[in-house]
Amino acid sequence: MEIGTIGLGPSAVTRHVLIKILSSS
Repeated sequence: MEIGTIGLGPSAVTRHVLIKILSSS
């Protein structure tokens, strides 16, 4: 499901944000 929504869904955005926050921290 995520494969077909790479950067085209709330889940992808949320995941990206979480990763960015974890990286910053």
